[in-house]
Amino acid sequence: MRLRYPLVSLLVLAAGLVAGLCTLRSADLPERGVMERSFRRMQEAEASIKAYVEGQGIALEAEDREGTYLIGPELSPLVTTMGYPDVKRTTLSPDSAALLVRLFTEAGLREGDVVGVGTSGSFPGYLVATLCAAEEMGLKVRLAASLGASMYGATRPELSILTILNLLQQDGFHFEVVAVSPGGDGDRGKGAYDGLVYDDTKQLSRSLLHASGFPVLDEEDLGSNIRKRKALFGPISCFVNIGGAEPNVGNGAEILGLAPGLVVQKRNLPLRPDRGLVFDYLAEGIPVLNLLQVRKLASRYGIPFDPSPLPSNPSGPLYQSRIGPSWIPLATLLLAVGILLWGKERR
Repeated sequence: MRLRYPLVSLLVLAAGLVAGLCTLRSADLPERGVMERSFRRMQEAEASIKAYVEGQGIALEAEDREGTYLIGPELSPLVTTMGYPDVKRTTLSPDSAALLVRLFTEAGLREGDVVGVGTSGSFPGYLVATLCAAEEMGLKVRLAASLGASMYGATRPELSILTILNLLQQDGFHFEVVAVSPGGDGDRGKGAYDGLVYDDTKQLSRSLLHASGFPVLDEEDLGSNIRKRKALFGPISCFVNIGGAEPNVGNGAEILGLAPGLVVQKRNLPLRPDRGLVFDYLAEGIPVLNLLQVRKLASRYGIPFDPSPLPSNPSGPLYQSRIGPSWIPLATLLLAVGILLWGKERR
């Protein structure tokens, strides 16, 4: 008898849960219009980059099955770490630009807000997507780029992340490059194959940096590098990390435990002075968009992984939310509590 009312209350809650799930329906996100415009803008930006590259006679990589020219070679003097072509191809989908609008919106950003972007050359697709989303949302971008890239990223010296940034600015994108740096271990410019396949990758990195026309940041000490970047960014409302440049993610393994997408956690952060800008900003309560672990990020938001062909129109779960009648959970909760109170009175 004592368990009768709690059991009935649990049954009511279960019934309410089932009813709530059965009445869920898909609805367009309020920001869908901006997401669609960002999708189109990324298509245009990639087409513009492709036209430039074809005019330069740069070879297309076999792994670049969609012909974007934003998949670089597996080996080059700029390669710093391993990478996978299917992951890189996923980031080149125009859905990535729509995803960034959604993430910026989830972070609470509004027109006129300042965003700090720290990028390596590993994911040129995510870089283009971030800048497209920022343009369509009216966000102000301050950007610092590290030249090094993982395999299949912006690994061509003739089409490095610095060249891509120059092309985007020429194409009408509004962002400020506050610093460019060598990348690689300690952000010192040494490639993974320096001395094995290639000679003096550090010298090549510095030549490309100074030829870019952007302000060069070349620090011996990683902690000093991080502090100077932070000063160059100034006050920001959000920080976007693209790839794994050490000034952004630090030189420890903590970044591997950080979720992809929007991160706001403040607990269990590393305390080292060279922990990276991601952790510095999280400690200050500034939201971070962590653009790593591409497969997980795509799965969470319903984005096709390694699509072929690339989507030509914006569609799918990314652009929608699941909503249902708000009265069902409220009524269920009130009824369940009422049953418990009635049982207590009866006893």
